[in-house]
Formats: sequence, structure tokens, C-alpha cells
Amino acid sequence: MWVDEVVWDGAKRLRQLHDASVGFAVDGAVWQAPARIPAEVVCHNDFAPHNLVFRDERIAGAIDFDFCSPGPPVWDIAYFATRIVPLTADPPAGGPGMDQGRRRTQLILDAYGRGVDITIDDVIRVAIIRLHQLAQLSRSKADELSLPQLRSDADAYDRDGRFLAAWRS
Repeated sequence: MWVDEVVWDGAKRLRQLHDASVGFAVDGAVWQAPARIPAEVVCHNDFAPHNLVFRDERIAGAIDFDFCSPGPPVWDIAYFATRIVPLTADPPAGGPGMDQGRRRTQLILDAYGRGVDITIDDVIRVAIIRLHQLAQLSRSKADELSLPQLRSDADAYDRDGRFLAAWRS
């Protein structure tokens, strides 16, 4: 999953998903996740390797659409980047390090394609916001669902958000 072709294919698939949602009637729709402004597309809200299906080392599709909601494309692009670049304080074993962060984020933007005015800085800024919001959500769900392990997930999201803020400077 760490090869550039997967980054490229994932961004292309995300663009296809977003393009398919343009003009989708959202009036009166009920969403599990809050809508984000500007609501330009329907966001997956969890478009990441753990929700992609692979066949022969290529992306064959995406799953887990239960948290879709309207939002701007950068909302999904930023989360995808946090997981596939990955934009994280602790890169996974065998995965690329942050020395590849800007190049792989630009690869996502190039693959996502024309007509969207999003910069690497936009992606990093939104990724920081998303990570801190995921930390808050994880903490509230830890109590609500009696899943204390979600607290360590929340700590990791906050740590990655702080790391990206420092890396961005």
C-alpha cells in the first residue's frame, strides 16, 4: 500500500466518488456525520487504506460509507493524506517517512486532478483540524460505547495533529 501507484489510484478513486456525488440531492437528508461547509461534494469521511479493497496490489474499490456527508473535497483529501502518505508522527514500519510527506501529498493533489484549487498547505491545515476533531470524537465514543481503547486512539490523533502543526511551520 505504500507504493506511489496506490497513492495515485486512491486519489483518482476519491475524485470519481466526489464527481459522482455532484448534484446529489441532499435537502432533507440525514447524515451520521456533520455536513461541512462548503458542501460541494458528498465526502466519504473515512477514505483510507483500511476502507479500500485491494486485488493484485491495486485498489479494487472502497467500503464503509456509513459516515458520508456533504463537505468540501479537501476534507476527504486531507484524511486520505494522513493515512496514505502517511502524515503521522510515527511512520509505520516499512512505510515512507515524513521526508516523503510533501512529495506524496502533491502526488495526491496531482492525481485528484484539475479544477480544484487545493494546495499542500490546505491539506496539512485541514488534516490538523480533522485529527483534533477525531480525537474529540474518539474520547466521547470511548465513554458512550465503553471502549477505553478509543482513548489511546484519541491520544494518537492529538499527537499527530501537534506533529503536523510543528512540521508545517
